[in-house]
Amino acid sequence: MVGSMKTLTGDQFSVAEGRVEYLDFFPSPFPDEWLYSLAVRYHRLRPFVSYRRTSQDLFGVYSRTCGSIFPCCLDTLSQRLSNLYSVDELIEQTTLVPLYQPFMSEVVRKTTVSSMACNSGIGLKMRLGLTASRLATQSPFRYCVDCIRADTENYGTPYWHRIHQALGVCTCPRHGCVLFETIFPGLSDWRLMVLPGECPGCPVLSKHFGSSVQAIAQMQDWALNNSARIKTLLEGRFIESRLSDLQLSFKNRIREKQLLSYIRARLQLCPLEKEFSILRAGPEWILALLRHRGRMVQPFKYYFFVWLVSSSVIDLIDFKPPVEDRKSTKRRKAIVGVHTGLAGLEQRRAAYLNDSAICCHERIGYFWLYRNDRAWLALYNSSVKMKSSKSTTRVDWHARDLEIAGAILKESQRIRSTDGRPQQVTKSAISRAIANKYSFLRNIDKLPLSSSALNSVVEPRHDYQCRLAGWKHKKFI
Repeated sequence: MVGSMKTLTGDQFSVAEGRVEYLDFFPSPFPDEWLYSLAVRYHRLRPFVSYRRTSQDLFGVYSRTCGSIFPCCLDTLSQRLSNLYSVDELIEQTTLVPLYQPFMSEVVRKTTVSSMACNSGIGLKMRLGLTASRLATQSPFRYCVDCIRADTENYGTPYWHRIHQALGVCTCPRHGCVLFETIFPGLSDWRLMVLPGECPGCPVLSKHFGSSVQAIAQMQDWALNNSARIKTLLEGRFIESRLSDLQLSFKNRIREKQLLSYIRARLQLCPLEKEFSILRAGPEWILALLRHRGRMVQPFKYYFFVWLVSSSVIDLIDFKPPVEDRKSTKRRKAIVGVHTGLAGLEQRRAAYLNDSAICCHERIGYFWLYRNDRAWLALYNSSVKMKSSKSTTRVDWHARDLEIAGAILKESQRIRSTDGRPQQVTKSAISRAIANKYSFLRNIDKLPLSSSALNSVVEPRHDYQCRLAGWKHKKFI
């Protein structure tokens, strides 16, 4: 039965004798229950008056990480439970590690499990990138009022849900209401051993932001229980596929300006509070996420970006990695296994020569040869007529000249008629406003009308000073 007590058999031995002291009983975890919640329920069933005694009973030491999303001393707890739950099972079922696991390398995963199993978690948050992300300042102990009511009806007691403690989860994935953040009285903290709702709380967000926050919460709730599926999404390049669908990338290259412009509009639909305020401060984290280069990616940042590119949990569930055609597979295999040295150099040259692409930039290994074997590459390309990859579309310079000349005259009139302090009509001011910006200045010899219009409207410094003096005279009369 879910929620019943696990009665543990085995004699009790003192730690001083070098043996394990087994527990008589331990609460069975409720669905999605946090380890701290289990410790609180155990504390309530024993005649203990302080967390220190409970910690000694469960972990054999005074653990300062029981209220963390990455608790330690789990090896001792597993042994005292007669190995009813292994360390891996405790981590998988009662912590937030499954949410982070798809983004970990194998080395980081093993180190994380080792740190949580032993008595010290020093450097764990730094290793997982939480410290550098500045997200570690957001404390857990959030709860849903509707979950408290439902859990009391179904299990007889409220309990802490681990998904509510995840960074970026500000609404309940199941009920959709804004979560509350616990305010511990005075100078106390989680060592009061309380359940949700027993201390005062305040809403995490000042108002509900609808689909944006809820979608991110639902994605993380699904990801917490589907780590293997998320790993498949990462390997299948879900983000890259989505960017391609939105025409925000071309040939696996990000169209940075278009992407940031698209995202700025989406950011306006998100709150400017708690964790969201950190990510709305600037777009640098977006480019760092797309070019992480082996660095740890925070789950909240990943799922927030998934929402920013107009995706939801349904898209994650339905995503199927694209099947590569034989040509692309053959092209990639041609450079697999190539090593440095003379043999590797010959293989790269051969792969470049055997590629059937007409444009040199699209051939296998072009950029590697350009960086490491430029002399050979230049010699070969000069001996063979290579087709340029640039577009051969002809430009109607006369039509463009008329369009830009009209825009120049219109912009100069707008600058002169601006209310308030006069602005000087300069080449830079006009270039910033017209459609082609500075690009037309590089082709000014092909745009005679635009050149003439620009020279006629540009305001000399002396004329501007006279106009400014006239404005000041009228203002202070």
